Amino acid sequence: MFVVFALLCALQNDVCRPVMLPQSTTNKAACDPNIARQFVEEWLANHPVPLRTKSISCLSLTSHTDHSMLPDDRLTLSFTAIAPGVYVHIGPIGLPGDENKGNWSNIAFVIGQKAVAVIDSGGSRAVGEATLRAVRQVTTQPVRYVILGHMHPDHVYGATVFQEAGAQIVAHHALDEALQIRAGNYHHNMQQQVGLRNFIGSALPEPDIEIKHETTLDLGGRSLRLTPFATAHTNNDLVVLDVESHILFTSDLVFLEHIPVLDGALRGWQSTLEKLSQIPAKKMVPGHGPVAHWPTGLAATRDYLDALAASTKDHLKAGLSLSDAAPFIGRSQAPNWQLFDAYHTRNATAAYTELEWE
Repeated sequence: MFVVFALLCALQNDVCRPVMLPQSTTNKAACDPNIARQFVEEWLANHPVPLRTKSISCLSLTSHTDHSMLPDDRLTLSFTAIAPGVYVHIGPIGLPGDENKGNWSNIAFVIGQKAVAVIDSGGSRAVGEATLRAVRQVTTQPVRYVILGHMHPDHVYGATVFQEAGAQIVAHHALDEALQIRAGNYHHNMQQQVGLRNFIGSALPEPDIEIKHETTLDLGGRSLRLTPFATAHTNNDLVVLDVESHILFTSDLVFLEHIPVLDGALRGWQSTLEKLSQIPAKKMVPGHGPVAHWPTGLAATRDYLDALAASTKDHLKAGLSLSDAAPFIGRSQAPNWQLFDAYHTRNATAAYTELEWE
């Protein structure tokens, strides 16, 4: 597989990044400079953010490629096989920043006899490009699907790389509307947080397949079972079960080590975890944190949500206002989670606002 790399720069300054454009070519003969330039110009015309081209090159992404020679070798993701044909990258736990370039959530891919499915895609186009390079180190099978577990930017901004290469974006039926509502804020915030250079070329995806009911995707001798849920972590949560390995990919319905983040409904999330626990899996890959046994791996998230709900109800019964209660709700959970101070007050506020009407 040969692809065009274009050194793209922000118009307002000289900040540039080599951007992979994977759908451009399939063989070396197609790397004609005039054809490549025309392709890059067409891509730029369709991209939502104005950019300019500084240079263009064409390189191979076969499993024999020396990746140190690629122009975009700033970000390399490590994927580990946790079962035959199942590879997982555990994103570092932290806040978005220049040092992680949009890489702080988990990503996986599953290989069938005829196709590959990528599950979640990272927080920038650069992460998506690094994931595609990692897939190509393992298999030449086409990536047919990119499955998005929910709307949050650290899981979706890498997806367009695969979409351009021919993959279909698969998501909960409510995800597209959720992204459209938040697109402006997401793009501004992510660009500020991970840095303009790291974020060049990034865009939100548009789903091709919207999941309303339990659905099975065929990768060729291997099935993935997708289940959408009502409002829980968000209003567009989707989980994936690899039927062959019995590995469940929960995205952010389950957290480990990284504190859960409530952006949907507390009671809905608690109810969803009960339903989730009935899925016949053996292992789970959470949205953040290490691979774990199932269903014991969801206990930490369940315990946090239960403690958050109970503490909120206690403070409501005591007659405390939101401003007085929020600093104290659920503080006993602090030793159990990383990034507690970054997200817990937000969770407490959301819980209070929801439960005061019960």
